[in-house]
Amino acid sequence: MYLAVQAICDTHRDKWENIGAFARLYPQFVAGIAQITPASAAKSRSTVGVTEDKQKKRKQMCVLSARAAAALYAFADEKGNPALKVDTDYTYNGLMRLRDNSITIICQNILSHARKHGANLVEYGFDKAKANEIAAAITAYEAIKPQARKIRTETASAGQDLRDIFMQLDELLENRLDKMMEQLESTSAEFYRQNEVDTWPIIQRLSKNYPSLQITLPKADPQTFSMESYLYHSKVQLQSNTWGIQEPLNGQLIAPQAIDMILLPLLTFDGQGYRVGYGKGFYDRFLSRCRKDIIKIGISPEAPVAQISDLNEYDVRMDYCITPEKVWEFA
Repeated sequence: MYLAVQAICDTHRDKWENIGAFARLYPQFVAGIAQITPASAAKSRSTVGVTEDKQKKRKQMCVLSARAAAALYAFADEKGNPALKVDTDYTYNGLMRLRDNSITIICQNILSHARKHGANLVEYGFDKAKANEIAAAITAYEAIKPQARKIRTETASAGQDLRDIFMQLDELLENRLDKMMEQLESTSAEFYRQNEVDTWPIIQRLSKNYPSLQITLPKADPQTFSMESYLYHSKVQLQSNTWGIQEPLNGQLIAPQAIDMILLPLLTFDGQGYRVGYGKGFYDRFLSRCRKDIIKIGISPEAPVAQISDLNEYDVRMDYCITPEKVWEFA
């Protein structure tokens, strides 16, 4: 949505650049948008590589320590040393199940016993070289633990930064810039709608050329941000709503599940088929009530942007988008 507002403001700069307060605030809005991409990249930074490396080093430490523990347990059992048996009664799987703050301590304790009884463990297949391997494995594991923690912390921090950026942009857009747009000669709604394709010629032509086709018109409830659909025909009375859109005053209510295809208004769209609407979520809510196989078609006067960055789980992807140059199809 933010990129769409920026594009519209840049296109119609002559309409607002003489409003001093707007001209001062708009650069803040643009600067905020510029922070979205790096913050999103930081939030999405993968911990897979470090996590896999940490797990690999953990396994190596446990394999070596478990072998030492087995040698020590056999030695303790033969010599009748119950305390040593308790301290070294660990298998590989048992070590792997331990928490990070316990596993290193246990492995270090096994290593300490192995070095203490090293001369007696040779016949059990354990020697000084293997003790050194355990020490190296413990050191390597301890070295990588802070790296994984650091990435997790940075990712969480970037997520909070991104939420703060969105809050600041929303505050600028909804509480300040939108109100200043009302000082324009046209209303704020009309200002935004300059980038929207007028679908009335499409509706009229479909009605005329395909009289058997059932066409519905939406009617929005600004209080609940919900929308219903009514069957359209020549006798249906229409009235402009708050945003200057023609809506039916009467007619037959049509269930969302009965609709086969829907034309979607938009400010802009991207190459993946996601659209930016007007920020109220009317169509996203309505689509959630429709059949999964409903055909979703957007109409745009311009080509798509590369990618819309501020998507959420409720955004619905279009099946097609019609532009003057081509029909975009999204798999």
